[in-house]
Amino acid sequence: MVSLDKRQYIKIIKNQLKKLNFIPEYKYQSVIDTFKDIDIIGFDIDFTLLNYNKKNMIKLMYESISKFLIIHKKYPKQIKYYYNKEFIQSFSQKGFIIDYKNGNCLKIRKDKTIIKCYHGKKELNKKEINSIYEKGKYYLFKKSDVIMNESFFINIDNFHSQNLPLFMICVDLFDAGNLKNANINNYKNIIQHIFEGINYNFHVGIFENFSNFGYIFPQISQFPELYLSNNNCEKLLIKLKEKGKKLFFATNSNYSYSNFILGKTIGEDYDKYFDLCIYKSSKPDFFKPNKEGKKCYFLDKSEFNCNELNDEMYHKILNGNKNLSGCSYILVEKFYEKMLNKKEIKYLFVGDNILSDCRAASILEGWNSLFIYDDIKIELINENSSNEEDDDKYSNIFFPYFEDKDCLLALPDIEGINYLLE
Repeated sequence: MVSLDKRQYIKIIKNQLKKLNFIPEYKYQSVIDTFKDIDIIGFDIDFTLLNYNKKNMIKLMYESISKFLIIHKKYPKQIKYYYNKEFIQSFSQKGFIIDYKNGNCLKIRKDKTIIKCYHGKKELNKKEINSIYEKGKYYLFKKSDVIMNESFFINIDNFHSQNLPLFMICVDLFDAGNLKNANINNYKNIIQHIFEGINYNFHVGIFENFSNFGYIFPQISQFPELYLSNNNCEKLLIKLKEKGKKLFFATNSNYSYSNFILGKTIGEDYDKYFDLCIYKSSKPDFFKPNKEGKKCYFLDKSEFNCNELNDEMYHKILNGNKNLSGCSYILVEKFYEKMLNKKEIKYLFVGDNILSDCRAASILEGWNSLFIYDDIKIELINENSSNEEDDDKYSNIFFPYFEDKDCLLALPDIEGINYLLE
């Protein structure tokens, strides 16, 4: 990706008033002010603290989910060989709604107007769209934190990037009668099978070793140089600590995988930068109150209640047992209240998932969020473009996920945090 300087980062932030419109103009200064005097910064890991080689990862994920469908669901072998680099790469992106009731893939504006619609790989024209959707709008979509219901799924996560092109290919096969052996009765069956493939490849237990799990992890384990990319975040982490910021990370991946990828990118001693290293956090549930309290596990498999961080557990963490699985934001708050000996603490959570990382954190009192969205760099490159399609492709991609009263600050990578906190 393009390397940016301070002037360009500041320009990106300012542009969010105009073309990107993540922040309403009248709220801009108040939003910027909230980032001053941040005490604690939390990070997601994937596509935040570290990057991936997207092209290699997309190819690996597509082939791995396809392999699951062929072996476990009796899909025709041709789906694996349908891989077309240009098609898969161009449609492996966030922001599409998969309407699996009708077998369509949609991109919509804030007012729910459908600006792109594909049935299979065929793009529908306005007349065809209007014949399916009233006034050419997708009214079933609600502005909320729901990413899936009985009718649609939002392609919002980098690790789900292959869902869209794979679904499009399978819709064409289903329409042509080529999925009979897979017992497919409707388009919803296709997305259900794709999700079974995702679970097969990604859902590793708390204490399980990732390297022999599914079809994706063994490849990353054997050839990390093909898939992992160091974004040199060590310099940023050092600067933040020098400024007196306290740091933690919370990832949905388990310890085995996270320890491997962070070791390969940041270094084997990566945990020296953080007060808390939280694995299997189950975001967005991590940010939701729980009266009973969630279980939190140390690596030795001993457990305690997140809502009951006593002095013994607190000092155990301080003395180096900072690697935890499970838990919630409540533990984070209790830990830092003890460490800083104060209640009024300002938190910032930085992540690449607009819902489970950013919106989920930002609705908590005392918490703000920062959305890492690398396509904003394309916005900067194309900032003089008058092509409405360019605007639709990048600027409006996440509008539908927020209410008008919500506001969100986004940056293309974590390096921009340096300038945000100045």
